[in-house]
Amino acid sequence: MSDNLPQLSKSITEDLHTESMWDWDFLPPEILIQSLSLLPIKTLITCISVSKTWKSLIQNPTFISTHLNRSKNNHLFLFRLCSKQLSEATRCNRRAPAEKELYKLHWDNNNNNEDFKEHTRFDFPFHGKSINPIFNVVGTCNGLVCLADDILIYAYNFIIWNPCLKKFIKLPRPNVTFDIHGSYDATTGFGFDAKTNDYKVVRFVTPHLPLVNGGWLVLWLPLVLHMVKNHRLFSMGSAFGCSYGNSLALFLETDHTLNIWVMKEYAVVSSWTQIFTYAVPGFGYHVPRPIAFRRSGEVILEMPKRQLVSQDLESKKIKNLGMTGYGYTFAGSYVESLVLLDKPDRAVTY
Repeated sequence: MSDNLPQLSKSITEDLHTESMWDWDFLPPEILIQSLSLLPIKTLITCISVSKTWKSLIQNPTFISTHLNRSKNNHLFLFRLCSKQLSEATRCNRRAPAEKELYKLHWDNNNNNEDFKEHTRFDFPFHGKSINPIFNVVGTCNGLVCLADDILIYAYNFIIWNPCLKKFIKLPRPNVTFDIHGSYDATTGFGFDAKTNDYKVVRFVTPHLPLVNGGWLVLWLPLVLHMVKNHRLFSMGSAFGCSYGNSLALFLETDHTLNIWVMKEYAVVSSWTQIFTYAVPGFGYHVPRPIAFRRSGEVILEMPKRQLVSQDLESKKIKNLGMTGYGYTFAGSYVESLVLLDKPDRAVTY
């Protein structure tokens, strides 16, 4: 049935305002659900306007979950890119009013003809609404993008955004803030908690002065490592962690080398294995900046001359992706979803 998806989508869309719509109303519920779950997001948004029955069905959490599981077969990669002007302004902590963050999806299917072909671009509704020049992209999960306004200075805007639906939720101000607790370092994680069937944002805070209840820091770390998938988990100076397949990986950068380590057996310290080293001759040379792992296991790197490449860790073969990054680049696997559609009282539409 999936082979006929374009025809099915066109048929439903054309029938929405014609008398033939009654044929769809008489379909058995299981067939209707099966048919709708195969449709792309844009068509489903149109279908919501057909009737109260269809709207109730599409906004049902069970249907949203079914559609999400089917959509995971579409292998997409989300990029956040900043222009040279915007990156330079961010480093100087000043505004660049005319420059916007660019968010776009590319196919990640390892096909020579389609690999990394652009799929779509998203309008970014939060331009100029942050204290910092740009947002920090914490990560993605099931079609949601977590944004934090903390890339340079203390600010407390945290947003959960579904760009496909043009909906977002702004989170409450966190408990640990500079004005109450003084200076600190914080790393934020985002993911899905299967036990509560909900999405969570977790901050790992290291105060520069001891907190009264400092022991909570140790309790949060395992939760961050378990919850967050497919994006950065934590950062420590010149090192940061992310997921590599079903394993944890660590990028460790020095002046002249980039090393990639993988924990092949979770929570077993002795299973850390170095799988890749990128070395440069010495002074005056710079190692590439690691961005993310692809589904194939290749690593996306931002080279010293700013081009983005994909490198096979075994063959060392490098493929130019035809994109340029000027720092602050984010990349991570992404799935188009209806998540937040069932929360009309909490999610804001723009």
